[in-house]
Amino acid sequence: VDPLNPSSPAFESEPKDVIKVEDTVEYEDEIVPASVHEVGESSTAPFLREDSDGLLPGLMRRDINSLFSWMTSLLRRLCGQRTGVEEGTTAMENLVKKLSNAEEEKAKCKKLKKELEEARSSNILLRMRNERVERGIYWTRVRAHVFYREMISRGFVFEERPNEAIDVLVEDEKSPSTKPQGFPRDS
Repeated sequence: VDPLNPSSPAFESEPKDVIKVEDTVEYEDEIVPASVHEVGESSTAPFLREDSDGLLPGLMRRDINSLFSWMTSLLRRLCGQRTGVEEGTTAMENLVKKLSNAEEEKAKCKKLKKELEEARSSNILLRMRNERVERGIYWTRVRAHVFYREMISRGFVFEERPNEAIDVLVEDEKSPSTKPQGFPRDS
């Protein structure tokens, strides 16, 4: 059974139009070029077998030195990456601190906004109360002035110098919601 073309269960036998081809290629012994080496094999492997001319120590020293220089450059790169990772870690820690500080500041800001809103609403209530008191004082002065004029007209009080406390400009006695316009002396 061909693994690339599995037969379907409906066709148990081979179809009649299939031609069988035999593999006629003969394989020779594989020849590996001298530049290709096995994993872990040194480029000086052929020379390691022949120690007759004394090349082995020099070649080994060269391979060891190149290996050490490669390891040192690798260590330098790794140390640079480790330093970068440490810097990144400290930067992330600083960002976490800033974020927690920002969250604390946000909570403080919300608290201050709430206090400001409460102060505004209490200020509005105080203004309304103040206006009501000023209106009451104004109408009390108006009534006192009317009473004083009535007492003068009946003859119970002689007209003297006007009392500053009750000398009020009466603009609209019918509407108690009007604001006082001020005293005649103020203008």
